[in-house]
Amino acid sequence: MLLGALLAKGRPQFELVRDDRYDSGYSVRFRMGLSHASLDFLEALERELMQQSISCTIRKTRHPNKSYSLNIRKRKDLVRLAEWMRETKGAAIWLKVGKWQLFLEAIDIYKNGEHLTQEGLDKLMKMKGLI
Repeated sequence: MLLGALLAKGRPQFELVRDDRYDSGYSVRFRMGLSHASLDFLEALERELMQQSISCTIRKTRHPNKSYSLNIRKRKDLVRLAEWMRETKGAAIWLKVGKWQLFLEAIDIYKNGEHLTQEGLDKLMKMKGLI
């Protein structure tokens, strides 16, 4: 259930933010969000994520037709999520479609520490379509 919900409704995102603390001048922020009208459904997903040692938050949104959102923002949790999704049987073909492929590639760049180099930052910028 968890993998299907993430693939269907999940909104993985990453962005490059100007940050003078780094030599490159940029920082990478990751986020995965999922909105749904049913709090019970999101709580069931939260329990499944907790079984995989992935923490998330659920909160009520201001959007009228999507009243609750589940968010994963911590980088270590997003790395765990990416690893779990790759290990899940039958997920490989679905992860090559759409938004998840770019997100998982960006997570790999972060996980390997490539985002701290100019080449890694250039890869991320190309993925975002900035250069």
